[in-house]
Amino acid sequence: MHLATLNNFLSACGQLHPMVNVKNVIIALIDRLALFAQRNDSGGIPADIQLFDVFSEEIAAIINGREGMPPEDIVALQVSLINMAHKCYGGRKQYVDTVLEVTKKLFDNIGLDRVEYGTPVGREMEKLLKIPVTNYNNVLTVLSLPSFAPLLGIFDFEGRRAVSVFLAENAIDHSTLITTADEVDLSLTLAAPLVADQEDGPKADEWEDPDEFSEEQSLMGRLIHLFVSDDADQQYQILSTARKHFGMGGPRRIATSLPPIIIAAFKLAKRFYALKEQVREFTLFDIFLILLKGYFYVGRQVGEEGGQDLPVLPLDDRRPGQSRPGRAAPQDVPAGRTRAGQDHLRGAGDDGIRVHVAGVLALRGRDL
Repeated sequence: MHLATLNNFLSACGQLHPMVNVKNVIIALIDRLALFAQRNDSGGIPADIQLFDVFSEEIAAIINGREGMPPEDIVALQVSLINMAHKCYGGRKQYVDTVLEVTKKLFDNIGLDRVEYGTPVGREMEKLLKIPVTNYNNVLTVLSLPSFAPLLGIFDFEGRRAVSVFLAENAIDHSTLITTADEVDLSLTLAAPLVADQEDGPKADEWEDPDEFSEEQSLMGRLIHLFVSDDADQQYQILSTARKHFGMGGPRRIATSLPPIIIAAFKLAKRFYALKEQVREFTLFDIFLILLKGYFYVGRQVGEEGGQDLPVLPLDDRRPGQSRPGRAAPQDVPAGRTRAGQDHLRGAGDDGIRVHVAGVLALRGRDL
């Protein structure tokens, strides 16, 4: 078939008898042309033939013109088209995004607003969403596709969870650094099934496979180590954003997700200390706020689950019970008083905690 007759050929496919499996015909043609374009002796696709545009428009017309086409066949055609976009137009992300956008519109046209994982259409949908991740091997590139998140949102909980795991594993395998607070916010929003309980999913303590749950939370803990910026102020924003997302995860998730954030905050405090002449006065208070609130998140869950009072958080470098030179050792604080003081801090808000910490450190004659 000559490429100049492609439009006529595809138009004829749309007029075939409804019992004809037109999907297989078009997929075979797309795959053959994609291989032809990659051959060294083919000379590639002529510049005057907009191959992707032709297929995209004609496939959409065929789907809209054939009532009752199974949704899995619709997605299978889009899978073939997105593969061609990668093979023939690797540098044009807009073609990949166009496929995702058109797929969402085609679903809207047939009234499909939820795709169940594991069904025929769910398997094709999973394949479609994983192709950009595998081809780019850069989560940031996938995040830059405007139509990726809306299409992912049509998946049910299990489908979103599976794609979230795939994205996180790809980022870790390729050491993709996520370097801005906006990127962290978007990545954790996409990975919401791994970050916090979802309305259409099980609660953390109702997970069918506890080992699977633990593995996924460990994966998120490793992902946090990729939230890194060379700019100290940006790193603070990154950690603050991450803490807000993971702070909603509940007791079983927090025990895994918040410790890496606390460790990163300690490292950031050292960076700010090295830059102390250039840093705003309240910056270290902000970092300490991350540490303090992270401590209460983790400590509260451990204390409440274990039915025990929380330990006192030391605000200087002494060990618990150790006095400063020339001062008497502090008396033990009653458990009820410790708990009441911590409850007061939990309800104080960021500004209240910052003022409280500043007052304590001022009384002790220390700077933060």
